[in-house]
Amino acid sequence: MDFFAANASRLEELTIDVDSFPRLLAKWRDLQKDWMKARNFFAFKVLQLQKGNTESLFPRLRKLSVRGIGFQYAHTEIAYAFQLHKLHALRLDSAHILRTVAEIADHKTIPIISLIIKADEQRCPIEPQFFALSMPNLKDVFIRIVAPDQTSLTPHLRSIFAPGREIRRFVYHRHLYVAGDTASVWDPTVAPMVWDTGVVTLLGNANLQCVGLCDHLPSLRFHLVQDPPTTWEILHIRYLPTVHEEYHPHNPIFDLARDFDVPFNPPPTSVVDLTPYRSEFTTAEMTEFLAFANWAFGPSGLPNLELLVFGRVNTVHWVQALERSLFLTRNMDAATRVKYPYRQVGAGDERIRTRFEDNVDFLTTG
Repeated sequence: MDFFAANASRLEELTIDVDSFPRLLAKWRDLQKDWMKARNFFAFKVLQLQKGNTESLFPRLRKLSVRGIGFQYAHTEIAYAFQLHKLHALRLDSAHILRTVAEIADHKTIPIISLIIKADEQRCPIEPQFFALSMPNLKDVFIRIVAPDQTSLTPHLRSIFAPGREIRRFVYHRHLYVAGDTASVWDPTVAPMVWDTGVVTLLGNANLQCVGLCDHLPSLRFHLVQDPPTTWEILHIRYLPTVHEEYHPHNPIFDLARDFDVPFNPPPTSVVDLTPYRSEFTTAEMTEFLAFANWAFGPSGLPNLELLVFGRVNTVHWVQALERSLFLTRNMDAATRVKYPYRQVGAGDERIRTRFEDNVDFLTTG
């Protein structure tokens, strides 16, 4: 409390991350026992805001990241205190407050450049009013969705890629609740996308440079091959889906895209050494990913693709990232590139390392 009182008026960047500090997290969890108290504590006790506050507590703030803290009953007060409608970069664990941001935005325009948001389609869906705002400077959109079904993909992408926007980096990480053996049990798992043809075209024509997706790769290729995006330079396949077609008999895509079901023939170690990744990926996952890479770097694939990453990237350190996730780039070796248009990235690939360091926030955002 004393820190905010002394420094709020001069802060330009602020990160509040309760999840990263065990002692704070333990205290916060104690507050969760009283739901109403927990959702008011940060606004009215820590920041000492007054109910109905419309004054800015952080007048110079331009970048804000808040994780692990709720303010469900103080949206208006928090939105004005942090000037959420005037920020250049915003990261939140909840989409609830975006409606309030839309309501207080000046002339329905906000200067935001980077947005990182988590949303639960059952509890706090993404507000369409927010993406209906004018965002002429928007470059980065990173969204993590938890949903009971897959129907919201199309409206999300249509609202995000509105005409006139020049988004450069886009992550859409989707989890799906699937009923377990007991009706009351729900297991969050990565969900394959249900693509609408018009949305695929929209995504391909958006002039994106970096794209992060969780999807069923045969289905993704099935859609992209019809009109391969020409601007994608980095593609991060964050996870493969763990929900299969038996859960979604209504989805016809799986019947059309089963061309990766072939015996696994690993490439020579001079191209890719898969040994370090045996504990990270199954044989089926590697088969699917390398088949996708063969298309993506091939003559009918993604012409400007420079880096294809498979798996979660949870470190900002270059060598550690290469050890935990599979990084592929275009193979320029005349002897092997016809059969293997890709090759593994090594620690000495300085050009790719520079791309990694320039986009580490894109790769590690979870």
